[in-house]
Amino acid sequence: MVKQFPDMNMVDEELLDEEGELEGRLTEYNIGYAMIYTAFAWSVADEAYNIMKKLAKKHGVGFFDVSGKGGVF
Repeated sequence: MVKQFPDMNMVDEELLDEEGELEGRLTEYNIGYAMIYTAFAWSVADEAYNIMKKLAKKHGVGFFDVSGKGGVF
């Protein structure tokens, strides 16, 4: 995930544009004992959702879409 959606707290300054952004792809990651919470920009939400769902399925972990209607996959 961090290759496509870099951690906003660990991004290389050289990758940023003039406004200090990375094309809206900077992402907040919070990692706990039994969960990983990510906050994506709305401009990349659909792409991030699809990748996250695919990776969750591949690795056999739960996926809860806090912004969605159904939530759990």
